[in-house]
Amino acid sequence: MAAGNELFYHTRFMLLLCGIWRLEIKNAPAYCRNVYPIYSVIIQTCNSLTPILLGANLPTLFCTNITAAFETLTKFLFSSLLALKMSMCQMKTLCKLIEMAIAKESNLYNKAHKNDLELEMIYKRHIRSCNRLTKFFYVCACGGAVLHWEFGIVDSYKIYRLEKYSNSTLNKPLPLHFWYPFDEDKFYIWALVHQLAQILLTALYTAAFQTFSSSLLIFLRSQLKILQENFRNFHKFGGTQSWQNNPFRSLRMVCLKHQEFIVYVNDLNQWIKPLILMEYGTSSVMFAGAVIQVMAGVNVAFNGLFVFVLCGQLILLAWNCNEILIESGHLANALYESTWYEQDVKTKVLIHFMILRCQRSLGLTIGSFGPMTINAALSRLKLAYSYTSLMTGDENR
Repeated sequence: MAAGNELFYHTRFMLLLCGIWRLEIKNAPAYCRNVYPIYSVIIQTCNSLTPILLGANLPTLFCTNITAAFETLTKFLFSSLLALKMSMCQMKTLCKLIEMAIAKESNLYNKAHKNDLELEMIYKRHIRSCNRLTKFFYVCACGGAVLHWEFGIVDSYKIYRLEKYSNSTLNKPLPLHFWYPFDEDKFYIWALVHQLAQILLTALYTAAFQTFSSSLLIFLRSQLKILQENFRNFHKFGGTQSWQNNPFRSLRMVCLKHQEFIVYVNDLNQWIKPLILMEYGTSSVMFAGAVIQVMAGVNVAFNGLFVFVLCGQLILLAWNCNEILIESGHLANALYESTWYEQDVKTKVLIHFMILRCQRSLGLTIGSFGPMTINAALSRLKLAYSYTSLMTGDENR
């Protein structure tokens, strides 16, 4: 299958790069498969160091520099969330669900569907949408890393020039407020290189998880669109011969496909709702902390982009979940738009029961606190505004 026709192509590439792909690595040499577990352990260990080093320095910063403390708290929450996502994405059940999604994608391009171009076009439209989002995530992640690098490297060069020509010793700045078990000024170059590497790693994991979540949610949306098309034209499902011989059998096949999708969404929700809850719960604090840094004039370019990314990923997650909720509700309308009035009594009864079942919308939830929707995301942004007002009000007093 061509890369342009594969929804999970970029997801697989990014997760492999992050060392958290747990499915079979196809078309790879044997030595790559042997080395990959070692690479996976190393890169995941490096990524896990970021929240540890940031969190260890938080108590000191809250006592000495409240502005730097808010900045570090925001990055600590963000990196901790990445570490939790890293562990969650490697669970066997979630990996099995991803494998099932890839298998469904392969079946769509199978010979059994070669005459059903409409379903293929629906899926390809969603692939193009996913590819555009993936490119956007790449640009944001690379832009954030470059801006943070620029902040660290340019400031370091200024300090180097001042020390060289004034023969004075100055406090050397670092992009992140890490705790180190050694003197940062004495081993400044090593600390700076380590922090720049950690920034690049964080950007890589951020892009990977956004690509992963978008691919999975867009896959659900595409399957709902395909189900709607199957509901409208159930008499064509499995070929035109089924319409001539037994429309009830065709409708029953579509019904079984719908039931499989319901089970899939419920299983996925069971495993992904803790991730949604964590992102939903921490988004307000992270957003408020980043806005405060912009208002304080601290690395405005990077923090401005960080605010945009935090806001964008929350809205995008909520919008995709909201679309899944809406599209699942449109399944009943799709059934009503079919040729139900031309069917026999047995087929009409089955259609009636299917419409009743479709009244229960499918969706992803915020833990046990209800479905993830646009209104839920907006409430987080309002809460972030309240946090920002409270924190800036305390500083002004």
